Amino acid sequence: MRKRILIIPAFLCLLLSSACSGECVRCQKQGETTLNYCETDFPDKNAYNEQVAALKALGYTCGQK
Repeated sequence: MRKRILIIPAFLCLLLSSACSGECVRCQKQGETTLNYCETDFPDKNAYNEQVAALKALGYTCGQK
C-alpha cells in the first residue's frame, strides 16, 4: 500500500516563522519546488520524521534550515 504524503506549502514556515521555533528542514529535488517543514507543522515528532523520510525516499535531499 502506498504511503500518503502530506504536502505542506513551502512558504508555510515563512508565513509562520514565529511558530517555527522547533527543528526545521529544507528539502530539494532538482527541477522541483523547495519544500520547508518544521516540527510545529505536524502533530508530533514522529509525523515530522515520517514526512522527511518519505521525501528522502522520493529522491529529495533534506537538510537543516
